[in-house]
Amino acid sequence: MADCNLFNGKFFYCTDKTKRFAYQCHGQFFIFDNQNEPPRVEQREWRLRPFNYDNTINAMLTLFVVTTGEGWPGIRQNSMDTTFEDQGPSPFYRVEVSSGFMESLFQLCISLALDIQVALFYVMFFIVFPFFFVNIFVALIIITFQEQGEAELSEGDLDKNQKQCIDFALNARPRSLFMPEDKNSIKYRIWRLVTSAPFEYFIMAMICCNTIILMMKFHGNSDFYEKVLRLFNTALTAVFTVESILKILAFGVRNYFRDGWNRFDFVTVVGSITDALVTEFGGDRSLRFTRIPSLVPCSSADQTSPTRLYHQNSALDLRSKFQGHKVLHADGREGLVAEVLLKG
Repeated sequence: MADCNLFNGKFFYCTDKTKRFAYQCHGQFFIFDNQNEPPRVEQREWRLRPFNYDNTINAMLTLFVVTTGEGWPGIRQNSMDTTFEDQGPSPFYRVEVSSGFMESLFQLCISLALDIQVALFYVMFFIVFPFFFVNIFVALIIITFQEQGEAELSEGDLDKNQKQCIDFALNARPRSLFMPEDKNSIKYRIWRLVTSAPFEYFIMAMICCNTIILMMKFHGNSDFYEKVLRLFNTALTAVFTVESILKILAFGVRNYFRDGWNRFDFVTVVGSITDALVTEFGGDRSLRFTRIPSLVPCSSADQTSPTRLYHQNSALDLRSKFQGHKVLHADGREGLVAEVLLKG
């Protein structure tokens, strides 16, 4: 999705490298293969590179080719030479003729910085993804199978469910949770709302919708289609903004920003609002990256829903194995001490 926003509609080129625009790419041109031979006459054609980012499917295919290591320098160079939509490549196109020397130098620095960013993106994606993530993923699968086989042979007294229950009890760690003291206050009701499972599932559904909306843009879409996507993006931004406001009202400013996921969500919301304003009044679409990070955590609600599901499922197993006893800590907090009951 990031590459679609950066390079959507920018991988067109003319077979005559001296022509940059489609309206210029007509007629014939000469190709000099050898100085000792007469030139060949070829027809100018306006083409789209086979590996491009005009839609999500093509972008995934292009990045897959990059991970295989075949032809990735060419794809990287094509990305660095891109200009604007429906225009051909032009190295250092960002450097424009300016009235002053300092302004030209500043534009040159910006051009080089952006080109370096694109090059670093491909280098990191080519090195980190294939050589680390893929290999680590395969290694983890092999190690997991080996550990499972050894566990079944060495631990004949306990079944798999009992061992998982013991591991869960030993590794469980308490999590801090803020709750308003006055249960009759509006703040408490808002807190009940934002910490409820239906609210979290609703936010997760909105994030899934946001993912689909970001994947639906493609090169050559109509103005009406673009307007509909923009309306959906604005509506989803409003939903995430309301979510952040409700959580700030429920937890308070200090407790809200104490959590790392909340800080991440807040920055994402601010960036999404900025992107919506810039898009509405005209501007660069590169700010659209600010909506993409909202897909990473599946929101912070996001983290509690899967955690709650995990603990609920684990609790079903624990109830048949553990007997709980409530204890009161020195600071007044209640805890739970679990006693393991093994059936021998």
